[in-house]
Amino acid sequence: IPPIAIEANVTERIHRRLGQVFRNTLEDRLHPETGAPANPEYRLVTYLTVTQTPVAISRDGTVSRYNVNVQADMRLI
Repeated sequence: IPPIAIEANVTERIHRRLGQVFRNTLEDRLHPETGAPANPEYRLVTYLTVTQTPVAISRDGTVSRYNVNVQADMRLI
């Protein structure tokens, strides 16, 4: 695999940690020995969209469970 720089962009501030974990995991899998390349040949730009749908709502309107969907749109530049 050629050296690839990875960017993970998340649409909402509350989910930025998810983007950070996604980026670090992907980087570890692409470059397990060397880590992030100093001079990457390519750049992988990723946009994560996170949606939450309440599924367990109590009588007083409190939500105790959500379905979470993450969509990743990627572009290799």
